[in-house]
Amino acid sequence: MEINRPVTVEFNYYDEDNEYAPDINLTFRTTTDMTIGTLHNFCKMFAKALGYNDKLVEEVFGEYYDDRI
Repeated sequence: MEINRPVTVEFNYYDEDNEYAPDINLTFRTTTDMTIGTLHNFCKMFAKALGYNDKLVEEVFGEYYDDRI
């Protein structure tokens, strides 16, 4: 029996030398076949969750990413 568990991709950043630097804890739960397009969409969702407006996120990240590998 194959168990299909999601893959957790984590990025953590702590600058112990600078008390004013932001701590970043970013976690994506995905599958083993995550494409670059999926990562692109996760980054866009993260930016929106941080409060950046949709227009700016689309301007910086673009509206669509072709998933060719």
